[in-house]
Amino acid sequence: ATWTEVWSRTSGQLWAAYGANGKTGIAIPVPTQYQNANFRYRIRGEMASGDYNNFYVFIDDILITSPTSCPQLGAIGDYVWKDINSNGKQDAGEPGIAGVTVKLTLPNATVQTKTTDGNGYYLFTGLPAGAYTVTFTTPTGYVPTVSNAAGVDDALDSDPVNGVVAVNLGAGEVNKTIDAGYKVQACTNTVNHTETFPNKFNTYFTTSLYNKTFTGSSGTWTVNSNAKATMVVTTPYYSPSTSYALKVVNYKTTGCGSGWTKAVSPKVDLSNPCCPSELKMNFTLWTYKVVCNDSKAKLEIDFSRDNGATWTEVWSRSSGQLYYYYGANNKVYISIPVPVAYQNANFRYRIRGEMASEDCNNFYVFIDDIRIGSPASCSSSYTSA
Repeated sequence: ATWTEVWSRTSGQLWAAYGANGKTGIAIPVPTQYQNANFRYRIRGEMASGDYNNFYVFIDDILITSPTSCPQLGAIGDYVWKDINSNGKQDAGEPGIAGVTVKLTLPNATVQTKTTDGNGYYLFTGLPAGAYTVTFTTPTGYVPTVSNAAGVDDALDSDPVNGVVAVNLGAGEVNKTIDAGYKVQACTNTVNHTETFPNKFNTYFTTSLYNKTFTGSSGTWTVNSNAKATMVVTTPYYSPSTSYALKVVNYKTTGCGSGWTKAVSPKVDLSNPCCPSELKMNFTLWTYKVVCNDSKAKLEIDFSRDNGATWTEVWSRSSGQLYYYYGANNKVYISIPVPVAYQNANFRYRIRGEMASEDCNNFYVFIDDIRIGSPASCSSSYTSA
């Protein structure tokens, strides 16, 4: 019903390959998709117009057959893993890496491609004996571990040199020792932002601040407050006189009205952290004046990813919570994750103090040594895009 041309030679090609008036044997492979009970073959002769030469050939002794013993086929694999301790050996607990591209160049120069599965394994099958080349594509965020580590079993080491492994495969051989190890790429950009508050500000504790500014170690800060609160950069009671910190001040609101104050950081570029999933804002907090069971006064941290146009509260503790978790007049260290969605060149953070009306307690805390950064080596494993 349908036909596919599988072999064709011109008169000139036959003459060049076999000569005129010669006898030769021709072998044509029969693809597996044609090997069924409805197979037919067709012999055709064609001549285009304007050919002044006669064309005669004889065909005889047609035989469709195969060898009595088929060639043995082999396989090449096997594993791509995360070398956590960078020793070039597959140790217990080190996971496979999914989604890594592996290419196999065959003896006839054709290329097959596989992708490691969810556990880091790959396998090329149906391979005749011959010389092969396995090429590994380094996954994003990784670098190759040490190759062919001394004293390590070949089934447990990392084989590629510059991403390539040469393999001589015997007839029927299954070689599952071609492994590749990768370690997390070290990163030097571990600290993206610091603020140490080196200059005094508003040491007379003026309230009702409107867009007042002061210079921090990272740039210009902007402060606003109402009549019942303020921000001050001054000497904290726990440090030498040459050291300053940001003091969040909320006065008691025994009468009507509430207190609020906020300080907005300079713009911070968080577009290239080492470990996006592990980026954190860390700072020192001194719980100078916090009161048990006081839920009306709060310290809050907001993040903005659009240069301060919009804000999201990411951390909040009441005076009572600070007292409960850290005690009064204590120095503690706070760590807040920075979501990936905020990691761009337009990041800002905001420090706020708030107090609801009818709070009979003063609320004072110091904040200092702000640092936004991540580890040099990420703990999260690679996942393919």
